[in-house]
Amino acid sequence: MASVTKTRPQFGQTVTVTAKAWRRNRYEVKGAFPDQYTQTFRVWERFLAFKSPRRAMYIGFRTKYNGESEWIDEVGNVFTPNEHFEMWLVVEDERHAPYFVWPDDCEVNA
Repeated sequence: MASVTKTRPQFGQTVTVTAKAWRRNRYEVKGAFPDQYTQTFRVWERFLAFKSPRRAMYIGFRTKYNGESEWIDEVGNVFTPNEHFEMWLVVEDERHAPYFVWPDDCEVNA
């Protein structure tokens, strides 16, 4: 999911958030036996839509990727991105961990 380009808030500015985002792993077995070859798809999705919008503080942005991860013998886990996008990092208060949100799910407060 590519987000619409939005103006980023200043560090410390408050935003109203309607949903969190999370990275989901989906496994797919390639072969007749489960231990032969496993491919993992890593996808960022909208995780939790809040019952009512929450007020949070913007603390930064990150570039995130959707893609495929597969195990190759004698090399290890190899990740191949096939889509990139920007996500915002927000925090509600000092007692909770920061979380990622889609810019489309945020409204910058004046």
